[in-house]
Amino acid sequence: MSFLSFRYVLFFLVIYLINWIYVGGCRCLKQKSYKKYSTLLLVESYAFIIISDWKTAICLFLQTIIVYFVSKGMNKYRNNRRLFITIFTCGIVFSIGQLITYKYCDFFVQSIGEILGFTYETKIIHFVPLGISFFTFSAVGYLIDLYRKKYCVFEKLDELALYLAFFPKFISGPIVRADKFIQQTKGGFCSVSLQNLQIGIQYVVWGMFKKMVMADHLAVFVDEVFKVPTAFNSATCLWAIISYSLQIYFDFAGYSDMAIGFSKMLGINIDKNFDLPYISYNITEFWKRWHISLSSWLQDYLYISLGGNRKGKIRRYFNLIITMLIGGLWHGASWNFVMWGGIHGIALVIHKEFMKLRNKYLIHPEQGKTKKKIWSIVVTYIFVCITWVFFRAETFSQAISLLVQSVTIREGIQQIYSWTFLAIAFAICEIIYSVIRCNKKAEKRVEISYPILNLNTIGGLFLFFALTGLTIILAYVGQVAFIYGKF
Repeated sequence: MSFLSFRYVLFFLVIYLINWIYVGGCRCLKQKSYKKYSTLLLVESYAFIIISDWKTAICLFLQTIIVYFVSKGMNKYRNNRRLFITIFTCGIVFSIGQLITYKYCDFFVQSIGEILGFTYETKIIHFVPLGISFFTFSAVGYLIDLYRKKYCVFEKLDELALYLAFFPKFISGPIVRADKFIQQTKGGFCSVSLQNLQIGIQYVVWGMFKKMVMADHLAVFVDEVFKVPTAFNSATCLWAIISYSLQIYFDFAGYSDMAIGFSKMLGINIDKNFDLPYISYNITEFWKRWHISLSSWLQDYLYISLGGNRKGKIRRYFNLIITMLIGGLWHGASWNFVMWGGIHGIALVIHKEFMKLRNKYLIHPEQGKTKKKIWSIVVTYIFVCITWVFFRAETFSQAISLLVQSVTIREGIQQIYSWTFLAIAFAICEIIYSVIRCNKKAEKRVEISYPILNLNTIGGLFLFFALTGLTIILAYVGQVAFIYGKF
């Protein structure tokens, strides 16, 4: 059930009305704790999942039950090291095993078949649960945190169930940390308020604008060029690569904004997931600004678990590349994703070595600082755009064909898509607004800022409805699925 479907809008309106009445009733009764509100959210989340795909609900419930009893067993036998590790390992193996079985079984069988020289076209797995990549990572992160004794186990099954099933983040994230989530739900809370409604609905509209107006229009042009790159001239192929870099940003940033907004309206705060990634000075900073919930998860639960930087330089860089390879594979069952992750892993290693040499031999680090920053942003963006080709292309040969077509003088159809200019202008406006806001706050690091309006004023309401109307008028009328929905 997509955020942009009429069915979802109707579903959210109904459950929000129910929640508003419930919380309002609790206020009238002057109750300080709303313990049953989290149960209400759990019922609504499972209703959302069942309506979307009832088989996913069964897989999620099984995952929840296993993780719950594994966590209780870990808590019970914490002093028995061998049994504690055995129980923990069983929980991790089950969670990762379920993800591999549903999402990668056919991919591995076909890959092995190609290596051995035979073709296996029959599908073994005919069903992939919705959001399995996201709720699996949430469950694994929770178990690893318990192993590291970062916080106490969820005492009640419904607490864990809500954490894994909370519907605004279920299908495509962001990946929320268990401790941050439980702090907001444990013991009950009352955050379904007019203020949260005003803030949340603006996040949703901004997300819809990014997705429906920007990303979906760009998708039309990008799909045409990537499908047959040799039919277009070099300038058009290059324009398509730039367009895709904007499409994927607006698509998933738009989804994340909507997820944050819907959660806010229901009383749950979710951290930002994108932070102006295309103003990054280097590839390391890019991964601190792009898909923050995933990149931080990979760092905290995979890279550190492999040993991080504690076992020497060679092992550190090996761990980094392995982390990015797995991060690439997480996005989908394709060697293109693995290639994309591997390129980013190698780039991170090169950047870290470059920074060491620079800090060691550069005599005047401040000389020409502004020009260097601008060039750093440009070079980083160009590199990211090149790697996006492997991410988007269906095959490796298609990716190479598009890159060759872009950098060599080739004849073909010329189409300089006008929506790309509008997307660039919007992205620049987003950056300028954020820079101005950060300068006013005297912050050294530029972070994304949203123009949250005061809807209690006539001017605020006018601007809000103007943006809403503009989104409806300019929205692409075709059906374009969220890119990350398939991951």
